[in-house]
Amino acid sequence: MRFLRTNTAASVTVGPFLAVGDGVTPLGMATVTGCHMSFICEDGATTTLVLDADLAATGENAMVHITNDDAGMCTLAFTAANLNRYGRGMVTIFDTDLCLPVFHEFQIISAVTYDAWFGTGPVSANVTQFGGTNLTATGGRPEINMSHIAGSAVSASTAQIGVNLVNIAGAAVSATTAQLGVNVVQVSADAAAADNLESYCDGTTPIPANATQIAGAAVSASTAQLGVNLVNIAGSAVATGTAQLGVNVVNYGGSAGSFASGRPAVNTTYISGAAVSTSAAQIGVNVIQVGATVQTARDLGASVLLSPGTGAGQVSLSSGTVTVGTNNDKTGYTASTVSDKTGYSIADATSDVVIADAVWNAATASYGTSNTYGSLVESGNVGGGAIVAASVTGAVGSIASGGIVAASIADNAIDAGSIATGAITAAKFAAGAIDAAAIADGAIDAATFASGAITAAAIAADAIGASELANDAVAEIADAVCDEVISTGHATANSLAKIIFDNLNAPVATADTAIDAIATTIGTAGAGLTALPLNLASYTGFVVETSGSNSTSQIQTDRAESTDDFWIGAMVLITSGTCASQVKTIGDYTGSTGVIVLKSGDTWTSTPAAGVTGVILNR
Repeated sequence: MRFLRTNTAASVTVGPFLAVGDGVTPLGMATVTGCHMSFICEDGATTTLVLDADLAATGENAMVHITNDDAGMCTLAFTAANLNRYGRGMVTIFDTDLCLPVFHEFQIISAVTYDAWFGTGPVSANVTQFGGTNLTATGGRPEINMSHIAGSAVSASTAQIGVNLVNIAGAAVSATTAQLGVNVVQVSADAAAADNLESYCDGTTPIPANATQIAGAAVSASTAQLGVNLVNIAGSAVATGTAQLGVNVVNYGGSAGSFASGRPAVNTTYISGAAVSTSAAQIGVNVIQVGATVQTARDLGASVLLSPGTGAGQVSLSSGTVTVGTNNDKTGYTASTVSDKTGYSIADATSDVVIADAVWNAATASYGTSNTYGSLVESGNVGGGAIVAASVTGAVGSIASGGIVAASIADNAIDAGSIATGAITAAKFAAGAIDAAAIADGAIDAATFASGAITAAAIAADAIGASELANDAVAEIADAVCDEVISTGHATANSLAKIIFDNLNAPVATADTAIDAIATTIGTAGAGLTALPLNLASYTGFVVETSGSNSTSQIQTDRAESTDDFWIGAMVLITSGTCASQVKTIGDYTGSTGVIVLKSGDTWTSTPAAGVTGVILNR
């Protein structure tokens, strides 16, 4: 029997797997994979089927052949859930076609016991006796009656252990003081009191005291304070004239102070968190009131004295004072540029040219005031009327290429009435001036031309060639020629139409006559075929079989050709029954069933019945 740890995944060795044929030949993994396994556990009074499954080389309960093993041994995996129980377990692995049954027995034990037996865990024990006498225990601890220590009897008079300490932690006990070094953790069962005692002893907290005397003199009770008469500090007598301590300050922040006339010299660097102005060695002040009245910089002083000069903050003056009546009063001033100098006179003699250029160069969009010359020019109106050809006769000498485009001309602005007779002639247009790209889609249609407007005389020789035709024009013309009805109208000698008519029309008519004669002989239903000298025995015969698939367009036959589509394109002739003498074309054939399907459009006049015969005429 082997032991397993409860609720713990494990891999165990199973086998040997021996061939069922001779019972001795070991089997490899490829052979035993697929064997069936059952795992039954006895947990107390309950028997449980834990596993019942086919084994595989992968998965939770994988069974894997041990590498290099030739004895038929494998490893079998158990999950923690499989072993989450106690008691005896039995594994059975079998396959009646492959191997002899394999049995293994296991005992599932507690984790503590397993670790104590097979690991480093402690052994659990329940002590109930000492020396054959029952143990007395309280709170899980045994009660002990100690009578001796190191062979010496325990003192019974005090019921305590008499101990003679000579060492503590390896160090000899001090004999001079005969005392133990003690770590006090409680005083009168109070841990806080022990902490306070420790702070008093190590100097962390002063010892609270109710002093009544100091050096034999009574403490002043009137103030509940120590009455102290200081006469000296650091060996120097205290000043008694003021009853205060005389203090001589010599340092500030550890640095020697600077003094003048008994007062410390102060270097002010900040006021209200703002740095003092050091450029003038003065305090920078922002004055907002003078005499409790809010002031501005201009309010300070009734007048300002300007200092003549060219330096910063000075005004360049030749003499006298500067008087300005209003902000715009600049009478008598001159300016050398064309910027806005309202009220200034312009000394530059060429400035009128500059102004004229500025007027003509201004954008038209800027003239928006109605009834102004600028708005009339911008809108193209003069004196309330449009600018027409009569207004500019002879005024326009030439227009640059692209100067007038379609977008520049309003819809219907130019019509036939606007153009004088003979105003537009071929001589007016340069070669290539009007091409397909210059004419919008749909601009020219039949309605655009008067009746008889276009004649052969109106089109110059070679005016229309292949390059002037659209891509599909040639194809449309070719279609029209080929679709022309054959007639005797094409009678020009040596013309293509005359040659085709003479060489094809008559032979075709002759062939039609011959075919019509054959059709008449055979008849519309093929009845006339009986008059043809056919040797049906030389053709492939068949019999129609009973099947739900027979119809006026398909039949099931006894043909044995197994190749699909074998009879496609052949002619089929029914030789008996209601459809006798009817000939049709085969459109499909199924080799596995012998079903013949007629081509699309062909049908028999009725469904051929079972037992009807027929032949396949050609293939």
